Amino acid sequence: FARRHPLLYSALFHQPHVDCTAGPRFVTELLERMAVLPDLAQLNPVERIVLLRKMAIFTHGLATDICNGLPPEIQWEELLTLLDEVGTVIMSDALARSPRSDEDLSALGSLCKFPIDPTKDAE
Repeated sequence: FARRHPLLYSALFHQPHVDCTAGPRFVTELLERMAVLPDLAQLNPVERIVLLRKMAIFTHGLATDICNGLPPEIQWEELLTLLDEVGTVIMSDALARSPRSDEDLSALGSLCKFPIDPTKDAE
């Protein structure tokens, strides 16, 4: 999306929006889907939020680079390989890590908050 529509991507993700609920609804949907996947269901809900936030930070950073224009010698396949490699490392870390303390989970949960609290049931 960022590659095909860099100005629209920038307008959607780099500008503050008032009353925009599409992003939070998307995050909530992703977290619900993550919760039913066998490997991810074993994670604490906060760990799933942390995992999603890590992936979002990397993905949006990469998309920003794409919007700002990549050197022409960088091929799309190389970007996909990079995205796959980083995603694999982040997933492997999340699945292999020892359980965090309640204090660490609380701190990370606060740090990784999305615009709405995706751990609360939809009202």
